[in-house]
Amino acid sequence: MEFSNNQRFLSLTKKTLGVFILVKFPEAEIRKFRNVFVCRKCKSKIKAPNMKIIQGKISCRRCGSKMFKAVRKK
Repeated sequence: MEFSNNQRFLSLTKKTLGVFILVKFPEAEIRKFRNVFVCRKCKSKIKAPNMKIIQGKISCRRCGSKMFKAVRKK
């Protein structure tokens, strides 16, 4: 009895979780990934304009490096 209830619950949650995982909000992606870079040496995140990163005007707060890469979208 209890095993069948558990199986039914798991099948229902898999269906509902699948719906929420597929939905991506463009506003949230912009907020999370726009102008966010990662230091190549110490892996700390920094939010700065693209052009300043390219020109080398921004340095890392922790290690002082000027080498950054963009945050990867998952």
